[in-house]
Amino acid sequence: MEIHEGVKFGKKKRKEQIARFIDHDNYIYNSLKHAGDSKQRLKPSDDINFDADLKLEAEQKIHDARSEFKRLPFAPGAAYLFSDELLDFLSSNWPA
Repeated sequence: MEIHEGVKFGKKKRKEQIARFIDHDNYIYNSLKHAGDSKQRLKPSDDINFDADLKLEAEQKIHDARSEFKRLPFAPGAAYLFSDELLDFLSSNWPA
């Protein structure tokens, strides 16, 4: 899900979009939840294996957030309100 550049929302529509994003995140979380198996004495933490390269996953999340932030429609001159650290990060080639 994404909000396309240039789309403007009123307060009600904005709240609906935020709720939609939260519902989507909850759907993903609930899809990954597990309850174990009491008949086999299997704890919830033991009934699922999850393999991931957490460093790569974190890099991708940061890259995606940076890309989405760059596409946000800010008012002219708004960048002057951003911290130097944020501006450096947004203009960097991270991760190299």
